[in-house]
Order: sequence, then structure tokens, then C-alpha cells
Amino acid sequence: MAGIEFDYGQARTLETSLKGKVDEMKAALVRIQTTIEGCRTWWQGGSEEGLIQNFSNTKEEIGKGLDRWLNDYATLINKYANWRAEREQCLKERMGRA
Repeated sequence: MAGIEFDYGQARTLETSLKGKVDEMKAALVRIQTTIEGCRTWWQGGSEEGLIQNFSNTKEEIGKGLDRWLNDYATLINKYANWRAEREQCLKERMGRA
């Protein structure tokens, strides 16, 4: 059975990269909201506010979901890193007894 390879440094680099991409997505959502709000110039009477509010709510949900996803990734990496550290410590202790 092949061993599991894991590079904690690369995992953290990926996390940083993902955070940057998520920030880009959030910035795109802000730009889209500005575009959506532009409908006020040609759509008047109150019903346009429903569209704007719907997008605002959706943007907020997407942002929270992306943050949750990033947090889950960080938690997963930390759990795996801790498991690896414990495993390596156990192996060192066993080697010391042999």
C-alpha cells in the first residue's frame, strides 16, 4: 500500500491562493450589484427594488458560503497536519523503544 504524501507548506499556499480567488469572486459580486442597481435609471415604480434586494441577499449568501468553504478547508488541513504530527511522534517513540 502506497503511503500518503502531504506537503503542509503547499497546502497553506493553496489556502492563500483560494482566499485570493474568493476575494476576487466577492469583488465581482460587488461589481454585479452595482450593475443591478443601475436598473433604477430605467425601471421605476418600486418593483425594481425586489430585484435589487434579491441579488443583495444572494450575494450575501454566496459570500457566507465561500467563507464557510475556506474555513472548512483550513480546518481539514489543520486536522490532517495534527494527525500527521501525532503519527510521526508515535513512530519516533516506537523507534526509540526498539
